[in-house]
Amino acid sequence: MCANKLQEAYETLYDEDKRRVYDAKYCFRQQGFGNTPEQTQSHQRSNEELTEKLRVEKRDREWSAQAQSRVSNIMRLRQDLSALEATCREMQVKQRERQAQEDSSKGLFGYLSSFWSANPGKTEEERRREELEEVQKQTSTSIRLQRAKILLRATEHDHQNMLREQDQIKNEESLRWLRAKVQKEQEAMKRRASEQKEAARAREAAFEKAQSEARRREQTEERRRREQLDSERRERDLRQELLDKLAEQNPKGTQPGPSQYRSPNPTTPRTTNNRASARNRRPKEPQTQMPCRHLKFWPKVAGRHECSICAKTFHGFVLQCPDCGILACAGCRRGVRGG
Repeated sequence: MCANKLQEAYETLYDEDKRRVYDAKYCFRQQGFGNTPEQTQSHQRSNEELTEKLRVEKRDREWSAQAQSRVSNIMRLRQDLSALEATCREMQVKQRERQAQEDSSKGLFGYLSSFWSANPGKTEEERRREELEEVQKQTSTSIRLQRAKILLRATEHDHQNMLREQDQIKNEESLRWLRAKVQKEQEAMKRRASEQKEAARAREAAFEKAQSEARRREQTEERRRREQLDSERRERDLRQELLDKLAEQNPKGTQPGPSQYRSPNPTTPRTTNNRASARNRRPKEPQTQMPCRHLKFWPKVAGRHECSICAKTFHGFVLQCPDCGILACAGCRRGVRGG
């Protein structure tokens, strides 16, 4: 079994046609590693086409060799026929010569020459035997000639039939090849059309995505702009409300002291109610002051305090105006100061 396989392998290696068929049959194992299914199918189709091409070439060579052998056989039969025809013509010439000799011997001159000649004439039996042999030879030659003609006609007819059949097979194969080519072109056109449709669909999807992103960005910018406008409007309203509140608290233009807005600070030490100190304390005269503009730096006041403007409680710290002592958060401080 192993020896048969080795012999087959050596025959495949030494025979060019077998080696080409083997390479065409098994090359997809080398080319198809790591390829996509489409590429593998294309490799298989190319391998099948190459195998079919090699088969057609081998068949054409066999047909050419058969046609050459048939032509050589026809030429040999024609030579044999020519030789038989020449033999028949020679036999006919000899028969005419013998017939003329017999006719001349039957006359007076032949009768007299038979006495003068040194060789005596042939007997009747010998002449009949020779005539019978000549007739048999002519008959066999004519039969062989007819058989050669029939064989030549049959061989030529077979040759013409084989050529017609081969031409018909070649025409059918060419027609099938043309149909396969047209079908392949149609499939390629369909594939290109589908690829173009996919590309157009992808471009449309990308365009729609870009438009949606642009609309989303526009909506985001519009929302941010509206939020900014709303925040600016709220700050203006808060500033105006604070100014109105300050105007209502100080109708005569007097500025309240810091103790009016200052919340109790746990870090500030409590003052004892000392009557002596209260007795020694002198009342201050009310001073008319201009409304505070809150332009100085506001220091931080740590602890839990309530904003005097938005009334929210903050546990970390608040800011205090050094002039009027009002407590406010950072947002309200910006609204009061105007930025």
